[in-house]
This record gives sequence, structure tokens and C-alpha cells, in this order.
Amino acid sequence: MDDSNNVLGAVTEGNLTALLVGNRVKPSDACTRAMYKQFRRATMHTTLRELAQHFDKDPYALVISEQRCYSDGEHNVLSVVSGVATRIDLLNCEWCKEEYFAFISPLVYY
Repeated sequence: MDDSNNVLGAVTEGNLTALLVGNRVKPSDACTRAMYKQFRRATMHTTLRELAQHFDKDPYALVISEQRCYSDGEHNVLSVVSGVATRIDLLNCEWCKEEYFAFISPLVYY
């Protein structure tokens, strides 16, 4: 996050390990060197179908919620990362498998 609380990206264990083993980053480098900067934002209202479509272009989506902060009669709206979602999360989700596979099945078999 930057000074204005905007999300800049995410660092994954797998990508960080690959970069370190490949000597593309050093342990002393800033985390921004190993960061995925391209990502999708999702909200709590994003449908599973929309989320599945996001994963065709990006490896993960950040689930963002908004938080209103009030101070001295003024309010600010902050974006807060509530979670991270991946395609594997959709596959592991028991209650959403039926909707997810109904969406991707025509794509797989045609």
C-alpha cells in the first residue's frame, strides 16, 4: 500500500521463491521488485462468474471493501483488502463448484 492506502500489488510465496532462486531479486531488495502489479479488484458483490472471468487474465483478485472513517465532521472512504481470491479457491469452494463448472464446461468442451 502507498501513503494514501492504495493497493500497489501483492507478493506471492511462489513468485518470490522463483525470483530468489533465479537471482532476479536479492533478499535485500525492496518487496516492490517481487510484486505482481497487475491484478483485478473484486468486491463482496462480484459474482462467481465475473471472478472466474478475471482469472483468464490475472492470477488473482483482491477482494476490496470500503470503510468509511469519520473525524471532525468529515469522512474519508478507505479501500481495505478483505481477501485474496484465486482460481483454485473457486475450485475448492464446495458450494460454488456447480455454478463455476456450469460456466466453464462449455468453454472446455468446445
